[in-house]
Amino acid sequence: MSEDVYNPLERYEKEFSKRFPEVADDTFKELEALSGVDRAANKKLCLQIKKKQQQAEEQEGSIAGWELLRIIIVVVGVLFPFGYAFYKYLKYEQVTIEAFWGSLVIIGALFLIFGKLNPKLKALYQKLNQIKEEIKDLTNQAWEQMKPLNDLYDWGLTTRMIQKVVPKLKFDLFVHQGRLSELFEDFNLADLPENQSIVAAQSGEINDNPFVLAEILSQEWTEKTYYGSLLITWRETITGQDGKPVSILRSQNLTASVNAPIPQYSKNACLIYGNEVAPNLSFIRKPSTFSDSDDDGFFAKHSKRKAMKKLEKFSQKLDDDSQYTLMSNREFELLFETMNRTNEQEYRMLFTPLAQTQMLDLIKDQRVGYGDDFTFRKQDMINIISAEHLNNHSLCTDPAQFRDFDIERAEATFKKFNNEYFKAVYFAFAPLLAIPIYQHMRPLHKIYGKREKEASNWEAEALLNYYGDSRFKTPQFKTDSILKANVINRDDEGTEIEATAHGFYTEPRVSYVPMYGGDGNWHQVPVEWEEYLPISNTTTLMVREYDCLEREINSKGFAKEFCQRLEDLSCEGVLSRRNILSGILK
Repeated sequence: MSEDVYNPLERYEKEFSKRFPEVADDTFKELEALSGVDRAANKKLCLQIKKKQQQAEEQEGSIAGWELLRIIIVVVGVLFPFGYAFYKYLKYEQVTIEAFWGSLVIIGALFLIFGKLNPKLKALYQKLNQIKEEIKDLTNQAWEQMKPLNDLYDWGLTTRMIQKVVPKLKFDLFVHQGRLSELFEDFNLADLPENQSIVAAQSGEINDNPFVLAEILSQEWTEKTYYGSLLITWRETITGQDGKPVSILRSQNLTASVNAPIPQYSKNACLIYGNEVAPNLSFIRKPSTFSDSDDDGFFAKHSKRKAMKKLEKFSQKLDDDSQYTLMSNREFELLFETMNRTNEQEYRMLFTPLAQTQMLDLIKDQRVGYGDDFTFRKQDMINIISAEHLNNHSLCTDPAQFRDFDIERAEATFKKFNNEYFKAVYFAFAPLLAIPIYQHMRPLHKIYGKREKEASNWEAEALLNYYGDSRFKTPQFKTDSILKANVINRDDEGTEIEATAHGFYTEPRVSYVPMYGGDGNWHQVPVEWEEYLPISNTTTLMVREYDCLEREINSKGFAKEFCQRLEDLSCEGVLSRRNILSGILK
């Protein structure tokens, strides 16, 4: 059994925050040694590239100076004499002498431009192009140097490092069908609706209890205000200064607006965790306004007392079946407020005194982690953690972001991303790790069979979004799209997936809004707006799974074989993502 993580905040501060950078450093050194890249030679080559880039910047600065001088000569030496002569012409004045001297100035300016400046600029541009070609050649050499290292990065590097530091968290090679079926069938997780799509996902388990880290793209509706106007005129008769009636023309610009629905897209990340403990308990806990432990002013204390009295009153006058009763730890009840909890007995089983203390440490923390930025939703056996810091960090561990021609820059990028990823992911798990019983209990059923080796629909959707929705839309789409995946067929050769892009096209509309004018009449003001109507497009993909850890032995030939099969099926191209090869069928 893996070591349990008690007091997750303290463990991170004293152990994990120091251990993970060491593992990341060791991992990069191992990859570098395995690749055989000569760091000194690469550093020397990159230094040459930087010097050439500085030369290019200096050359561009010099060109800019000469170009400015040419502009000044044109303005002063050519345009000014012509302008002066034209001014004299408009005044009907003689310009004979001025024209003579102006002609000399123009000839001199043209001589400077064509005889001196243009050749000078031409030589500077040639030199700049030469330097750029040298930079390109040196950069290509550097990329070739780094190719053995760049080829070693894979999608599972980050999660394998996390697993070394926190063995309690075990990650899958990809989100396989067994894991998803387990959450759906054993823990009653609802599948995503049609207006949501998985952008990135990573699954695994805590003591055999399944979890999925997911970044989800959602489409919702909001309103846009469109405006229109109508100019009206009318005549009025008024009494003039002489006492006689006078007819005057008046006008007014009537304006109107129309609110119409418009699709809106947003990304949010969450951690989904299944556990059979407290199967009848549901609640939603949101970040507390009282979690800043440093705020002890008069108004803060008064607000806390007022909120506590509200909880006490709610506890005393309860008339539903949840039997809500305040625990003795009033601070926990205030900061982890769950007046909506449905089962008091199971709630107390979950939040023991130790769990309450550890949860409070996380909530009140202002120094180590991210503090109280998380929402905790429990729906029977499903737990969902949404945290603001997760939305600020990508869950995609694409190895392409580590590839570089500069080994020192690659190392810095590798360490920075992985250290930030570990912290973000760890503190998403922290509220779950703060509940000890969640780490002790194992699920009753855990049978995958072949499903453990099959990519799930969620993994397929993440693959589609990695391609980008532009690959699946038609020109009629006027918005982003929600990509949904559906498995059509599985066999030993691969999996056929139906990919559908759901979006909207627009149709122009005009609404006429009645507005009362200054002429005493009602007028229909036209307002042009756009109606968003649904549109979809379906494409077919072929997908095949492989184990990236065995790629030196199997995957190169495996990928070649898969590519050949897709070519036989008229495939648009082949993409390798995580431990999956895929191609879009024509």
